[in-house]
Amino acid sequence: MAKYKKAVFIPALFLIRIDSTTTWQNSANAFPLKNMPKLSNVKNLRNVTKKVNVEKYKFSPDERELFWKYRDKQNNGRLKVRFIALLMIADGIPLPKAAELLGCSIASIIRWFKMYLLKGIASLNHFNYQPEQTYLTYAQISRLVGWIRETNPGNIKIIREYIIEHFSIVYTQAAIRKLLNKKGLKFMRPKLIPGKPPTVEKQKLFIKEYNDLRKDAEKTGTVIIFCDAMHPVHQTVPSYCWGDPKKPPTFKTSSGRQRLNIIGGYDPVRCKFVHNTGEADCDAGQAIIFFD
Repeated sequence: MAKYKKAVFIPALFLIRIDSTTTWQNSANAFPLKNMPKLSNVKNLRNVTKKVNVEKYKFSPDERELFWKYRDKQNNGRLKVRFIALLMIADGIPLPKAAELLGCSIASIIRWFKMYLLKGIASLNHFNYQPEQTYLTYAQISRLVGWIRETNPGNIKIIREYIIEHFSIVYTQAAIRKLLNKKGLKFMRPKLIPGKPPTVEKQKLFIKEYNDLRKDAEKTGTVIIFCDAMHPVHQTVPSYCWGDPKKPPTFKTSSGRQRLNIIGGYDPVRCKFVHNTGEADCDAGQAIIFFD
């Protein structure tokens, strides 16, 4: 047998696979695989099957039986159709007719056949999906997430400018939003905390005094309530709602000093709320009415 220096000279048109580890044979004779050039050494694997005619390929009974087994064990419909396509070709169904019946392209069936011929039947049993790598490295993403947690930027534009300035990579706003969501970051409203909270010592002293006062109140039947005076926002604040843009909803604004004033108190023992609500100002007279 002649010695082939390049993969393009392999007589792939006549190759019929008998066993992936033993021998290959053509229409005239058989020869061991060790005399064939290794597929891993071929620069371009497409050259090996470039001239193979799928419809003229002679599938052996063992190959057909193997297709049946892989087809029956495969639960994924997209992968199962690959084995069905090769079985239809093995049964002599023309390639265009098989593609029409399966709802796939002729090129797909040819590609599946070449995958089987070059890599074996196991290559048809999975998608071999490789996830795309992000433009930012793991260290850069960690640095970005740390900066966001520390500075809490107000919008995506600020984050985008930070990425461009420090990493020289341009991201779309949608891509940045997806990346941040994967890292557990969300666009949220900050929580408010008291600007000048009392010290821990003062809080402990108040709790002690309150507990002592509560014990005395239980003996005398006195009720302890926490009181405060307030009024809602003076002006109307519209929010978002569904409506017709041609006839948008309207709301009248408040006029003058008309507003609702509330003097209220909460009893934590009985879990009751008492209040005096009206349009009158929260003055000494209203406080006397509330306590009465």
